[in-house]
Amino acid sequence: MTPDRLEVGITCSGYFFGLETVRAVEELGYDRFWTAEHITFHRPIQDVVPVLSAAAAVTRRIGLGAAVILLPLHHPVVLAKSLSTLDALSGGRLTVGIGVGGENPHEFEACGVDLRTRGARADEAMEVMRDLWKGSRSSHRGRFWQFDDALMLPPPTQPGGPPLWVAGRSEAAMRRAANRGDGYLPYLVSPDSFAQRVGRLQVMAAQEGRTLPDSYGLGVRLELSLDDREDRAAAKAAAFLTDRFETGFTEDQARRYALCGPAEVVLAQIDRWRQAGLNTLVMQPVSDPGDERAVLARFAREVLPHLHRRSAEPIAP
Repeated sequence: MTPDRLEVGITCSGYFFGLETVRAVEELGYDRFWTAEHITFHRPIQDVVPVLSAAAAVTRRIGLGAAVILLPLHHPVVLAKSLSTLDALSGGRLTVGIGVGGENPHEFEACGVDLRTRGARADEAMEVMRDLWKGSRSSHRGRFWQFDDALMLPPPTQPGGPPLWVAGRSEAAMRRAANRGDGYLPYLVSPDSFAQRVGRLQVMAAQEGRTLPDSYGLGVRLELSLDDREDRAAAKAAAFLTDRFETGFTEDQARRYALCGPAEVVLAQIDRWRQAGLNTLVMQPVSDPGDERAVLARFAREVLPHLHRRSAEPIAP
């Protein structure tokens, strides 16, 4: 799949930027604001639905996204209602990324969920939510949830509900994305690995008799470390990733999994991702708290115009 246009979004996967920064995301020309979820975590992080509801109230144009909701930790009927309401409040601007988690077992223990069932729960929850979003009565008899004759009104603004993108790097996550997802959103992958995954998704989908539509999302979440010196940018990204994932990242790994350097270097890195099939870029600014807007403004000034222009041009072989 060759992307016709690259959607460029900003995420906060820790402390919330604040609504003024969300407004800036829209005013600076970005396409979407994303935020992430953890219930219990070693870093400050807010709840997805209230944050995106507030973002919906102060924006008009940009899309809104969850990247990602840890689906096994939620009752799908309650979550379906919350997301349906958020889709309505935003005027149908919502995209929902879902993941199964697992890197933080204490989170599952705190929520009373068996970690070993997370994949099966996610599969069943996706089915439940989509049935409820049809706007007609629904009954379900599954392994984890059962109900009869449930009617959820009003239905979401988007027919059938907001798109569900599947996050993760495992074979199971890829198969879930190929069979059930409206998009695929991995993290900590290289452009070469991403290109291979795009091919695998198409094969997996074909095995289930599915052809991935042109609207299918192919995204990646990357740290954005803008600096005139590439080595300094990589060092900042490595420190950010080390804190985020509680494991050591080298500068070489940061260059593989993040966008690091001055504008012209970052632009070349993004071109590699586009050549790999990327159509949705989700960036986490690497900055000190309170300095996000400076990073966003610099990227919007030095990189974004080139991306918008190149989105209208053929991708070089």
